[in-house]
Amino acid sequence: MADSDGALVWLDSFVWHSAAHSMARRAYPSCMWHTTPSAALGGHAHGGLVGRASVGDRYGRDGVQGTDPAALALVKALDAGDAFTFAGVYTHGGHSYDARGSVAIRAVAEQEAAAVVQFSKLLRAHGVECPVVGVGSTPTCSHPPLSLDGVTEMHPGNYAYYDVMQKDIGACCQEDIAVRVATRVVGHQPVRNTLLVDLGWTGVSQQGAECHYGTFINAPDLRLSKLKQEIGEVTSGNGLPLDYVKWPIGSILFLLPYHACAATHQHQHAWVVGSDGDVVVDRWKICKGW
Repeated sequence: MADSDGALVWLDSFVWHSAAHSMARRAYPSCMWHTTPSAALGGHAHGGLVGRASVGDRYGRDGVQGTDPAALALVKALDAGDAFTFAGVYTHGGHSYDARGSVAIRAVAEQEAAAVVQFSKLLRAHGVECPVVGVGSTPTCSHPPLSLDGVTEMHPGNYAYYDVMQKDIGACCQEDIAVRVATRVVGHQPVRNTLLVDLGWTGVSQQGAECHYGTFINAPDLRLSKLKQEIGEVTSGNGLPLDYVKWPIGSILFLLPYHACAATHQHQHAWVVGSDGDVVVDRWKICKGW
């Protein structure tokens, strides 16, 4: 949320750490990003909060520029006050989504890491402790800098799940995508060369319409052509007549979603299956709200 002074506030935040697609969660009591000293210090006289400075990037989502003298002044003001403890710096390389392929993504990752590491060195040179130096987006976690010297924390984003969007920009391969949305064939419309499935935008979101909302992993020749609230329309990708014998009523299709974050948020739980892909071994509750 933002206060009247334009400060971006992030409370009760979590950082997900991933190694070989296994995750451990570390929670900070609360985390705050600010853009002006008055916003940072006003209204927080009874502290106990942990604060970080967000270093902006070419994505322009938030943060200060580490090369701007005002950024140093901001952090020094935070560090000198009693409102909270300065914990470090962080950036999100959102402009990595404009890159295509591992080489271009890694170049963004290098820029991302250099920005926060250089700013952390500047802070330490002015007597400000900077224990945490965080970087990360899904693409730059997938193709990180050749050196992470000076970086203490990587924010992996959607690295554990992946999706068709990440595949399309070159952050991963289709085999890396770990999430599927299951849907059932509920109707045949031969006149329209269409299958009806019980998957509308309420089950997968409306993101990725230009990419058919994702890819059917067990039916790559099919396309999700249109979404209504509760029903989706599926047709052939090559325009040829559908084989309705192959896809009778009750058949299950598995969609690799275009954007896994948006698709997952549509559901209450994620069902975790074993390595064989058939046996459910766990159920994860999905966090709701904002």
